[in-house]
Amino acid sequence: MTTVSKQVIDFLAGLHSMDRLQTMVEDNRDAIIDLECAAIIEAHPEFPDADMLLVEYANGIKVKVMTHKLVDQLLVRNATAMSVTNPEGGDVKAHYAHIRDHFARKTGFEY
Repeated sequence: MTTVSKQVIDFLAGLHSMDRLQTMVEDNRDAIIDLECAAIIEAHPEFPDADMLLVEYANGIKVKVMTHKLVDQLLVRNATAMSVTNPEGGDVKAHYAHIRDHFARKTGFEY
C-alpha cells in the first residue's frame, strides 16, 4: 500500500527544479532531489501520513521538516516558474491555486 508520504514524494518529483533521485548504487531509495539546492527529500518512516518529511542536505546533515512548510515553498517556486514560462496560464496566484488543488487531489494531503 502506498502511504501519503510516498504520494507526496511522487508528486514533488514532477515540480520545477525537482527530479527523482537516481544513484549509481541500487539502494532502492525512494527519494527526490531538489536541483536548486541539492537537498534530497524522502518520506520519513515514522510519519506515513506525511506530517513530516526527511531532508538530507549536501553536507550530509539530515533533518525532519514539516511537510506543509516544505511543500508550500516548493509549490510557490513552481507557480512562479510556470507564470514565467506559461504567462497565458495566469499569474503566480492562479498557477499556485491550480497546483495546490492538484496536489491535494493527487496525494490526499491537505494543509
